[in-house]
Amino acid sequence: MIVLTVYSRPQCHLCDEMIDELLPLIDGKARLEIVDISGDPELVDKYDIRIPVLACGDIELATYELDRDKLAGFLERS
Repeated sequence: MIVLTVYSRPQCHLCDEMIDELLPLIDGKARLEIVDISGDPELVDKYDIRIPVLACGDIELATYELDRDKLAGFLERS
């Protein structure tokens, strides 16, 4: 199964919105991991103010807001 990752921080309303929007779209198609970047200096350097970031491995699918079309195309091809 495809694993999608949302890089986020606690108390991030944009992160919460992306996750809420994602869950019904990926139901049965992918598994969602949520990674808090706060405790990892490398992730903070990489994502910091760009969160939330939706990724599958090294492929970034969305930043700040969910790109539904890009996600749908990605899920269809995978």
